[in-house]
Amino acid sequence: MGQELSALTAAEKPVPRVSCEIDEVTGAPPPRCVTPPRTPPRATMKDVTIKRPPRQRPAKAPGYLHRKRSEAKSFLRVSLRRWARSVGAWSLDAFRLRGYARNRRRIAGQHWEAPFFWDVGDWKSVRERPFRARVVSMDFERGGHAFNIDLYPGGFREDGRASVGAYLRYTGDRPCLELRLRLSVVDQRGGPDVAWRSGLALLGATARLDQGVVTNWGSARLVPRVWLAAGNGHPGLVVDDCVRFRVDVMILGERRVDVNPLGGLAPP
Repeated sequence: MGQELSALTAAEKPVPRVSCEIDEVTGAPPPRCVTPPRTPPRATMKDVTIKRPPRQRPAKAPGYLHRKRSEAKSFLRVSLRRWARSVGAWSLDAFRLRGYARNRRRIAGQHWEAPFFWDVGDWKSVRERPFRARVVSMDFERGGHAFNIDLYPGGFREDGRASVGAYLRYTGDRPCLELRLRLSVVDQRGGPDVAWRSGLALLGATARLDQGVVTNWGSARLVPRVWLAAGNGHPGLVVDDCVRFRVDVMILGERRVDVNPLGGLAPP
């Protein structure tokens, strides 16, 4: 009875695809029975129709009209390129000439005044002045306005203690004077000068800091003191214990200043 049930159960089960026979008694495959691998289905090949290119005409040499048309296009392209370049160059020249004429009108009547030279003698004693000790030059006049030079041999600012400072002070009575200036130390042996040039400066009899007007203008580091003395193969700028300073001034005109009693405070 048990053998019938086992046979029936084996019959009901799906029979695997094997390459050997199943034992009728036990219903189990032999130990060396291997299931063969399944082969993948073959891809169905469809008929492909190959399209052939259309029949082309044989190449021919360009005709007379085709050549003339190409020559006309090339001539037109080159002519337009040359015309564009000439127009661009003319516009640039016109722009430059217009700017040049504008600048000429702006600086008409403006020129550098005659330089002022100041020889500071006994430099060995002058250079020993303490920090912020001032040496004032004599007054001089340029362009109808009076100036003098404030020299600080021991330095004027904390970042310029090792340099000589020089400032141009306006001693006139105008409220605001617009000018450009150049301070330099002259090499009396014929070498290049040590120069400092400022931009636009506004000097007046009274300082108005809210409007940018000051009483003096210059550089706190005009020249290092070591450059004045001889050393390192350089003869120095001191000749016969004398240092020569030069000042160039260009007067641009006067500027109107708003009178405001509550404006900027003048420095001491």
